[in-house]
Amino acid sequence: MGTFSPVSDSDSLAVFKFMAFKDKITPKSTIRMLFSCFGRKDKPDVAAGGPRKRRKVVVVGDGECGKTCLLQRFCRDTYDTQGYLPTVFDTDVTDVVVDNTTVELVLVDTAGQEDYDRLRPYSYPDTDAVIICFSVDNPDSLDNVLLNWMPEVRYFCGKVPILLAGNKADLRLHGDLAPQASVSSTDSDASRVSASLIKQGPVKASTARNVASRMGALGYWETSAMLDQGVTELFQAATRAALSSRTHKTSRRRSCSFLRRLGLTRSS
Repeated sequence: MGTFSPVSDSDSLAVFKFMAFKDKITPKSTIRMLFSCFGRKDKPDVAAGGPRKRRKVVVVGDGECGKTCLLQRFCRDTYDTQGYLPTVFDTDVTDVVVDNTTVELVLVDTAGQEDYDRLRPYSYPDTDAVIICFSVDNPDSLDNVLLNWMPEVRYFCGKVPILLAGNKADLRLHGDLAPQASVSSTDSDASRVSASLIKQGPVKASTARNVASRMGALGYWETSAMLDQGVTELFQAATRAALSSRTHKTSRRRSCSFLRRLGLTRSS
């Protein structure tokens, strides 16, 4: 048996927060399910006469941008905002049929809060596609896609396909939300799209498409979990992207390096 190396005080605090609230925030089996996804293999499908494909999609974005409601709508066809508690990690497994192929899709919901920055990379190994979310009624959350989420995903997941999702699109229908000017298409540097350019009102679809293009995403999808609009289309696209994805050594290497820095890998 190997031994575990100690972790730093700050990392211990993050783990403590997770352990203290995991029963309230996420099922006890979450971490086990997360790690069971890392060594993904296609499963035999006797009925179909061939291997059943399994793919993993991770959903990230700022806290309270609608990730959990999005996944609840897709996986369980429910919408419930009562008694909100922020997700740390949660995992759903559901079958998705695309192009006459049944895919066992592992969907990982993650924490957007800074308190869990050190734990979130546990969700990234062997990811086949990533959905980066923002909230249509919160322009700062789109800004954070470029400043925080895109760099993090590229660092830990390499060149996996990325989809940009604008959640809570129903809020744009409210008359008290002021319109917003779109970002200039002449700005070729995505890092320049900052809060100074995204100040007022809900995010326009044209602005989000601009950002998706600059960040190299496969595209932009708008969703409303409340109205059940655009949700199925988003996950159909994510499934197709995951099927076409190839595991990159960069993702595995950097994720393992992260675990070693935390001191949570076994020493020989």
